[in-house]
Amino acid sequence: MFKNLFLFIAIYLNVFADEVVKLENIYVADIKTERVNWFEANKFCDELNISKNWRLPNRYELRLIYDNLSLFKNLNNGDWLWTCKQVENYKDFIWLLGFYNGYDLFTHKKDFGSFVCVKTAN
Repeated sequence: MFKNLFLFIAIYLNVFADEVVKLENIYVADIKTERVNWFEANKFCDELNISKNWRLPNRYELRLIYDNLSLFKNLNNGDWLWTCKQVENYKDFIWLLGFYNGYDLFTHKKDFGSFVCVKTAN
């Protein structure tokens, strides 16, 4: 029953994912992704559905996903995941969260990392 509900939600939200998980006020697309630079990750989320506002998560949202990692089966939990948050005063650097240790760090947008797409729940 729940699998059908997730499938319905995924179709309704127009995202093709194994599951769409709701955490607090966001939907999270539980999809396998490749390691890419920030520009490619941002583009992927943006194009996931042009009219439905999928995007990279902010730092709080990514921490929330990390804290609830057991709900996801496809997220790359052995890598650094991109956020949408630029490092203050450094426009070419973005915050990431290590999904194997929970640490934050920032790196250049052209470096490689994994990612997850989120959408604000109505």
